[in-house]
Amino acid sequence: MGTLVCTVELNKKTGVKVTINDDSAGMTQTIAMDGKTVTITVAKGSDTSSITQDEKSVVIKCKTFEVQADEAIKLTSSGTAAYESTKDTTIDATADVKISGQNVKATGQTAANLAGAQSKLDLGASGAALSSPQKASVSGQMQTSVSGTMVEVKADGMLTAEATGVATFKGAVTNVQGNLVNLG
Repeated sequence: MGTLVCTVELNKKTGVKVTINDDSAGMTQTIAMDGKTVTITVAKGSDTSSITQDEKSVVIKCKTFEVQADEAIKLTSSGTAAYESTKDTTIDATADVKISGQNVKATGQTAANLAGAQSKLDLGASGAALSSPQKASVSGQMQTSVSGTMVEVKADGMLTAEATGVATFKGAVTNVQGNLVNLG
């Protein structure tokens, strides 16, 4: 480490500025306080990071921002909160991840995929698919509807359709086919 050049400037109009220059490392550190804003800047070559604080905000500008906590991190806002990235974003935990709110909305511009254990829900422009290696269920307390221009129900093994009330099968043409057909 070379010799540091340290300066302190006191000015009744522009405030206080503390500067530390390390010419051997090409680094400059400054703290500036002008009565309204506190700015901390670190610059080396073309890289610069800064923290700017006034009575309403703290702005951090840097290439990489990292927070490490031994126990917990909590971010709270009494207003809106937003997280934006122009690149891929990952949220990862070795334990449970929970998201809750009055309404929770997740949107994929091309596709949305949800997977748990070996079950999957895939939503894309060409359709939606729910798959599970064991059992997939859809239920409604009052009513469950399935509709489409063409609806197909298919079982590779046994197929059971049952109602505790009236069961109606209706169509312009209704076909019942099989090697053995038992009605009644």
